[in-house]
Amino acid sequence: MGESGDESSKCDIIPQVPNDLKPMKGQEFSSLDEVLEFYNAYAKHRKLKNQGVVVRYCSWHILNKFSEKLDVVKYSVYYKEFYYCIWNSKSKEEFDLVWLELVQRSGLQDNKWLQSMFEIRLKWVPAYTRHVFSAEMTSSQRAESSHSFFKKYVGEDNSMVDFMVQFDRGLQKQRHEALIADNKDVIEKPKLKMLNDILVQMVDIYTNEIFYKFQNELLESFNYKFQIIEH
Repeated sequence: MGESGDESSKCDIIPQVPNDLKPMKGQEFSSLDEVLEFYNAYAKHRKLKNQGVVVRYCSWHILNKFSEKLDVVKYSVYYKEFYYCIWNSKSKEEFDLVWLELVQRSGLQDNKWLQSMFEIRLKWVPAYTRHVFSAEMTSSQRAESSHSFFKKYVGEDNSMVDFMVQFDRGLQKQRHEALIADNKDVIEKPKLKMLNDILVQMVDIYTNEIFYKFQNELLESFNYKFQIIEH
């Protein structure tokens, strides 16, 4: 028998999820690890897929590993060249060429760690990842932001009680600053440097801080001119 041409008879079967794995309103967790474990299990049962999700490795942490994976002499002589190669290569081809030449010249062809890093370069080298939208936020920036927060409130000699008190104080300060910023966005309207329909619209969409960044970029774009070149 032939297949039915009635598309209305077809439907997607939604996987059933046990009640104890369903997210509930007001649900609380004791740790971030518990949150991750719970939602991973939920996604697995729902057969959810991370469409469009790109996994990247932290370049900052990989660069920190160079001092461990290279001997002292090689590290002192060649680290800056590796750093320049990683951050200043404009294209994939340029990175590959410079990296392989540098590995050859430094005599590190047999370094297993460097070999493994080159094999996964698609996941951490900027020349391979800059096409992926990340809102100008890298994993290293997120790590540095966390480090900066803890350095302000926590020291090496703090006891567990001190840590809890200082951490709570830091969170309260963040909430206070967020409330001030929110109040400022409600009361104060950004000043337009020119009357422009796009800017007028963005005033009601962006926060003041983001609006001023957008306005400056828009004004800078007016400095560019198109010129028709005849061949």
